[in-house]
Amino acid sequence: MHLKALYGIFGKKHDLLETRNIYKKDLDAYTLTKVIKTIIPINDEIVTLLMHSNIKDDLTKELNSELELNLNNHYSLVKANVAIASAVTAYARIHMIPFKIDGFCVYSDTDSVFTTKKLDAKFIESDLGLMKDELNGLTIK
Repeated sequence: MHLKALYGIFGKKHDLLETRNIYKKDLDAYTLTKVIKTIIPINDEIVTLLMHSNIKDDLTKELNSELELNLNNHYSLVKANVAIASAVTAYARIHMIPFKIDGFCVYSDTDSVFTTKKLDAKFIESDLGLMKDELNGLTIK
């Protein structure tokens, strides 16, 4: 369903993670200028860095002055709206209620349902609000 994509757009966090593979010899330059969450060794020469980006400017300035660092921050506006994301997921839960209470539901999420019986064809299509048959008519045994 398209609702999950909409939720993903409006439910984004402002603090983003940037992933970068670097040579170990360059690690010092990154640790002095970036806020690093995780360092993952790949081999003897390369590591993967998970770095925080989109940190509030006042926090970056405070860290730089308190710790005498030179952290760089490339802040970009994240277009997010928690109210819209919450409304989308609430509507999705309401939409799923008939499938949950029919007695055949094994599992459901905001955008999917597993049932022990085949769904009526009127519920299956690629349009907004309808189900997509991920198995193309096949069943799980």
